[in-house]
This record gives sequence, C-alpha cells and structure tokens, in this order.
Amino acid sequence: MGIRTPLEDFVKNTLAALPGYWQKLLYFGELRRETAKYDHWGMKRRYGAEASTQAMSAAHTDVFLRILRTPLRVLLADLRTAAAPQNRTQEEYVETLREQRDEILPVDDGGGSVKHFDLTVRTLDALIRAEKAGDRPNG
Repeated sequence: MGIRTPLEDFVKNTLAALPGYWQKLLYFGELRRETAKYDHWGMKRRYGAEASTQAMSAAHTDVFLRILRTPLRVLLADLRTAAAPQNRTQEEYVETLREQRDEILPVDDGGGSVKHFDLTVRTLDALIRAEKAGDRPNG
C-alpha cells in the first residue's frame, strides 16, 4: 500500500462509505455545520487542519460538479436511494436539500453554478410531484 494524499485518503476511506451524490453532499454540510469550516477530527489529527481542509474542500467541489454533470434520471434514482433508508419521502429529502442549501454547497464552486444546482433541485422536485400525481412526460 502506497502513501496516500489527504485527498485520496478522504475520498477512499470516508466518501466511499457514503452511497450516492446526495448523501455525500449532505455529509459535507454536517462537516461544516458547527463552524462553517470543515471539521473532521480524524483527518485533522492525521494531516493537520490546513491539509485536511484543502482535501475536503477539493472533494466537496468535485461532488458538486459531478452532480451538475449527472443526468437527471440518475440523480432522481440517487435521491430515491438516499431517502428510503431514512424513512423519508422523496419530497422531504428535496426539502432538506433546499433547507440546507447554503451549508451543502462548496465555497469553491469549481466553475459550476449555484443557479444550475438550484434548477436541478427544482426540476427533481417537479419530476417527483408529477410522477406522484400520475403525470408522465412524453418520451
């Protein structure tokens, strides 16, 4: 086993344990909830505060950009998978994404767009509601 960078360690040991993009994004919100800075005691202890923060910030930006590049049908399936074990409806899960928006978005958007993210969440919400109402888009 070779030496891993803090980013590789965080991605392979922490993020890999979380299925799907939405759970990962909400996890970043949890890491920043108390101080608005990433706080992961194991990373900080192993790599120091600055290196761990840089690693988590880079991983956070990567997850954000992957969400923006992922087809809606995949994001919808991911949302369903994330909501089910928590005994939450898909609508409740979308509402959580909206409520925690400022906490779950990365400081560095990496060239992505918050407007694009907001539109993605609104579109997922509309798809869920249309499906529940029995409306299916043509095609």
